[in-house]
Amino acid sequence: MFSSAGVATQSRCIALHPSPIDFRAGERRGPARGGRTSSIWVAAGSTRFPRGYVSDDTTGDGTRMERGPPTPRPAAARLPAPLPATTTQVARFMSFLHRLLPPLILLSLSACSLDRPVQPGGMAVSHLVAPPLPAELKRLEEAYFDVLVAETALHRQRRDVAVRYYLEAARVSRDPKVARQATRVALYAQDVPAAIRAARYWVEEEPEAVEAHSTLALLLFRNGQMDEALWQLRRTLELAGEQRGQRFAIIARLLVKEEDATHALELMGRLVSEYPDDPAARYAYARLAQEYQRLDLALKELAAALELKPEWPQAVVLKAQILLDRGRLDEAVEAMRVAVEQTPGDRALQITYGRLLAEAGRRDQALAHFDRLLERWPDDGEVLYTAALVNLDARRYAEAEGQLRRLLEAGRRGLEVHFYLGVALMELGRDQEAIQEFQRVREGDLAIRAQISISSILARQGKVDEALRQLWHMRPSGEAFTVRLFIAEADILLEVGRYEQAMETVNRGLERFPDNVDLLYSRAIVAEKLGRLDILEADLLKVLEMDPDNAHALNTLGYTLADRTDRYEEARGYIERAYALMPNEAAIIDSMGWVLYRLGRLEESLEYLQRAWRLDRDPEIGAHLGEVLWRLDRRDEARAVWQEALEVAPGSTIVTETMSRLER
Repeated sequence: MFSSAGVATQSRCIALHPSPIDFRAGERRGPARGGRTSSIWVAAGSTRFPRGYVSDDTTGDGTRMERGPPTPRPAAARLPAPLPATTTQVARFMSFLHRLLPPLILLSLSACSLDRPVQPGGMAVSHLVAPPLPAELKRLEEAYFDVLVAETALHRQRRDVAVRYYLEAARVSRDPKVARQATRVALYAQDVPAAIRAARYWVEEEPEAVEAHSTLALLLFRNGQMDEALWQLRRTLELAGEQRGQRFAIIARLLVKEEDATHALELMGRLVSEYPDDPAARYAYARLAQEYQRLDLALKELAAALELKPEWPQAVVLKAQILLDRGRLDEAVEAMRVAVEQTPGDRALQITYGRLLAEAGRRDQALAHFDRLLERWPDDGEVLYTAALVNLDARRYAEAEGQLRRLLEAGRRGLEVHFYLGVALMELGRDQEAIQEFQRVREGDLAIRAQISISSILARQGKVDEALRQLWHMRPSGEAFTVRLFIAEADILLEVGRYEQAMETVNRGLERFPDNVDLLYSRAIVAEKLGRLDILEADLLKVLEMDPDNAHALNTLGYTLADRTDRYEEARGYIERAYALMPNEAAIIDSMGWVLYRLGRLEESLEYLQRAWRLDRDPEIGAHLGEVLWRLDRRDEARAVWQEALEVAPGSTIVTETMSRLER
């Protein structure tokens, strides 16, 4: 089935008012600075600028590790934060500038003594006598000037100039805050060698700062200097002391966002090998390996961690999650069951076990488990919320509604609860109540989903034009948002059978965004409804050319070939690739069963279809399972499956058509 302001100084006494300097080519305006010339000109007054337990926890101490899709990013990512807006920048450096100004002013005033010789007429005449500035004052003066020039360069988007002046300020000032900002500016300019130089100044001036060593380590790693990067990471562990386990977790969290997976794992492996008896080290290495999809390595490191620290809940949970990702459902459930029995008071672990049961397709066990949890923790918001989501997934909408209303009464999880309550009510056919709940969701991504849901309800009521007006009333900005609305409009038109209009909609979207994967996939779905398998195949092959590991495109192409053509072996190849990527996706498992059925391998087909049916009571899966049972002459079982599918989706066309075709 388808997968669904500048300051200059006088040479002696300080001028406390800004001197105009200009970025335009030409000569410096205002007092000269110690004979130095500048390659830039600074203008005064310029201006510019749910997944569960495992995914959210790295060490069990609340540290989060998240990994998004590997997309291009500036070199500054994940090191010191990106540069703030102008006003924030100035505010951030006030502490440094204020530290420099008092000695500059006081030393200047003390240096400027008054000598009052008495003239013959008895009149006292004042003369300013300015001795040479002390070396420290001169150093601070230079650093102060460099920072101001650099900041103004940033205002003018001259990053190269800002980097040069910040590096000089860091060298002259010997101040770790300046060195840190120099590192940030160099990263902002994507100048890794300059960032490394600045980070070295930072480490020299603040040798006990873990952040300085971590930043330098990542910069060295990116520059291919693995041995020195390893030394810097080693130093962060030494500085961590008793918090070494947390530091390992942080290192893994930093490395997981690097694109060079092979060298990131190599660096982490070398570091961990120096602490072979530290379970936290082995666990952190396993987390990194899991995120990079090196699952065999992850399981190996987890085995070592559990040998060093048996019954460690976080390690057991991670092991179960990896086993689940590998499609080894029974092993995953058994590993979690043992952990739950050994630590019955761990509420988070109990919740995770319930989620795992649901993911593994054991919905009845999952629901019974959450019933027990609610008896033990009846007012626990997390238990109620997770139980409600499991009930929604199991299509037990009335039970989900009751749990979500209890959460609202307790003032918990406002927007999420309103959204999912709207979903439950919509499925229960209480459209007006559902719309009221969706209208309460006014922020974030859920607000977009809520508005799309309102449009779907209106379309279901026959108010298609109103539904489409409601959709585009959101006024999208940016490609991603606009694409979502094009796809939502096409989906609504598909629901009401307006296939030609749906095709016109996705074509309009592709005129604006011709290589958008989501729009191409959407057009393929519409093309299937129109019987245009040539368009479907061309669009899905283009998607796979751009994204070879797009499991949904692989599955849809394979399923269509199996269902609508006789190219069964080719179809199986696409579906097997999808299955390797997403072994627990019910739609893909159903496709595996269906292509095996078309190949005449009924017993193998039955195994896949029964598993898909356990995971998702989708009527299309039920239709397929019933057909295979019928062909195996297990007709009572087939009728029972079809009846259950019709209870879930009364009047399902695919179920009724299958029954009519086979029983006549």
